[in-house]
Amino acid sequence: MIAQLLLTAFLAQSGATAAPQAAKVSGQVVSATTGDPLKKALVTLDGDKNHFEVATGADGKFTFENLPSGEYVLQPDRMGYLESRKTTVELGPSEEKKGLTLRLTPQGIISGRVVDEDGGPIVSGRVECGRVMGADRIQRNANWDTAELNGDGSFTLAGLRAGDYLLSVTATPRDFRRADPLIERLGATWYPNAADSASASIIHLAPGGEARDVEIRMRTAHTVHVRGKVEMPADSSGVPNHVELSSGLVGPFFSARIEKGEFEFSGIPPGAYLLSSAGETGTSDYETGKYFSGPARFHARQRLDVADRDVEGVVVQLLPAIELSGVLHLENVRIEKPPVVRLGPDEYLSPRRIEAEPDEYGAFHLTMLPPTRFMVQVSNLPDDAYVQSIRYEGEKVTGWLDLTSGADSQLEITLAPKAGEIKGTLRDSDGNPVPNCGVYLWPSDSDRTNRAVTGSDGSFRIANLAPAEYHLAAWDDEGFDAEEPRARKLYEWQSVTVKVQEGSHETVDLKLITVK
Repeated sequence: MIAQLLLTAFLAQSGATAAPQAAKVSGQVVSATTGDPLKKALVTLDGDKNHFEVATGADGKFTFENLPSGEYVLQPDRMGYLESRKTTVELGPSEEKKGLTLRLTPQGIISGRVVDEDGGPIVSGRVECGRVMGADRIQRNANWDTAELNGDGSFTLAGLRAGDYLLSVTATPRDFRRADPLIERLGATWYPNAADSASASIIHLAPGGEARDVEIRMRTAHTVHVRGKVEMPADSSGVPNHVELSSGLVGPFFSARIEKGEFEFSGIPPGAYLLSSAGETGTSDYETGKYFSGPARFHARQRLDVADRDVEGVVVQLLPAIELSGVLHLENVRIEKPPVVRLGPDEYLSPRRIEAEPDEYGAFHLTMLPPTRFMVQVSNLPDDAYVQSIRYEGEKVTGWLDLTSGADSQLEITLAPKAGEIKGTLRDSDGNPVPNCGVYLWPSDSDRTNRAVTGSDGSFRIANLAPAEYHLAAWDDEGFDAEEPRARKLYEWQSVTVKVQEGSHETVDLKLITVK
């Protein structure tokens, strides 16, 4: 007894404490369509400093043991299934989370063959597949996949989500170095044998659905060549190495390399096109062999009408990238850390972040901009500040900032105090909180969107809001293109309308919308 008392006193004096028991997470991975357990699914558990992974057994079950406390992201993965939404798990010392059910949806597949009008295989070409919605077939920009044709004319498009799809095919030369008359007479064709998307047939895929033996019979059409030259600047570094012809947001497009300042398109059907160049590029200076990689310093963007005969002598004007200066005005707003002005491009997608930090006078400068539309964002704002106005060339910008004219000018952004905020909880049809899901907010009179991601309890918060009437919505389909105004319009009647006043704090309950 005396020895035990002495030991207790020693431990108390030395500050020694018992080690906390480790936490534990367990659950099961099942098919979202059948509910059957999925074996050999890889389940990952990621924390700030730790990464764990385990494969499920024949019963689809998994267990993580001896875990440090903290917040983790849990996600299953399996070949032949779509990427699932992540689940956030918070673990206290010795806490056990069990009985978690993780669902994976089987991938959809569209496969078939492309043939000519006599049934012979088209062995060189590209099939494009895009999800659409609504009576006017609005494209979902986030879901546009391509597949190259095999030697027997077959193709397979995998990893598809449920929805309505349009397919188009463009034949390409078997040898890009020379003309191919057999290919050039084949016009771009929409499934099953249509000249345009409006008259094409839709392929519907249920979750995990498959459409096999799809046949696209290419149409014989009158096509022409388009030839021209690029007016090369003295310093050719940063000049695009190819140009493109496109006739719209969806459907076939054509690409041609710039060789010694010249280009040639073949197999072009008559129509109205946009001729443009890429935003990221390598050099087209084949004489010196110099190579430049990065944002293009020059851009092309011009309209081109193609009639029923070859187009010769097209001159492409390369304009220097746009230099955009601006100023950020603070109207009684106290800044704790420097704000960041960021531009999100509508086209010319690029891995680089186009952003600038204003100096002490609010001035900022953005360089190497392509002639496209941008969404203007200001981050690092204190909670009580909002963007009161954006002006370009003296005109108010309510949606996209249009720089397609290529003109350099000044952008003025004014901040104001007393911002509003909206917070709430997102729930599914059964009333359960929906974690790790995007919640979108947009004004009734603008295309601008705000986005928040729900927490592990389904909660969300969107701050820095200007006084206005807003729509608030979230969709169960991760491929839904919420940035497309026409797509949002289809479900606007299911959104929640919230009116935000200066400095108001609104709370809403939001129901997850099912995309059909």
